[in-house]
Amino acid sequence: LAAKRPDDLPMIQQYLSGEGVGFFALYDKGVCKQYFMHRRIREFPVSGGSSCCAKSIYDEELKNYGLKLLDALEWHGVAMVEFKYDKKLENTEGVVQPLRKPYLLEVNPKFWGSLDLSERVGVGFVEKAVCVAMNQPFLEHETYKTNVEFSWLFDGDLQHGIETGKTIFIMKNWLARRVKTNLSFSDPLPTIVLILKNVPSLFKSIILNFLKKIRFLKQNIA
Repeated sequence: LAAKRPDDLPMIQQYLSGEGVGFFALYDKGVCKQYFMHRRIREFPVSGGSSCCAKSIYDEELKNYGLKLLDALEWHGVAMVEFKYDKKLENTEGVVQPLRKPYLLEVNPKFWGSLDLSERVGVGFVEKAVCVAMNQPFLEHETYKTNVEFSWLFDGDLQHGIETGKTIFIMKNWLARRVKTNLSFSDPLPTIVLILKNVPSLFKSIILNFLKKIRFLKQNIA
């Protein structure tokens, strides 16, 4: 590639196979007014994609990294600072280190796809962002519930389950109400639209997984 296109060299990045974490914040002219953190439980695509199940967390190290970066940028508005851990980190002697450092992936200057989780645990980023825009007072740095899991069931979580064989586990957690979801029976129309919108992707995952198993069986028989 470099020989063919010397003026347009490819960007080569390290692949991180560990879990992703996020620091979310609302700033007003360089001052942090509210923050929140989550850890990804599952992603879709499985190899690395957006959150389809995440858990609210509090991590002092993650908070310090997020604040240090956004403070230095004198941020204004909402931001998502995304990090990812490597699955294992080894030193030169080959010994696995117990303390892992998060790698910075990107900073998103907009509301994030997993906003549902932060709203569900009581952070209220949307309302507070409106207050910042209108220069109105609001309660800053509200605490939030940790260890709350949120599943975007038809936005990737079921597809993740199909590809990894965890569909029954995911459905059990949902039916037992161990996780929160963006499905609402009290407001059914958005839920119906959401399901219909994602049915093609769901069937695609089922078909691809079926074909993958057929190829695996053929290889073993041969």
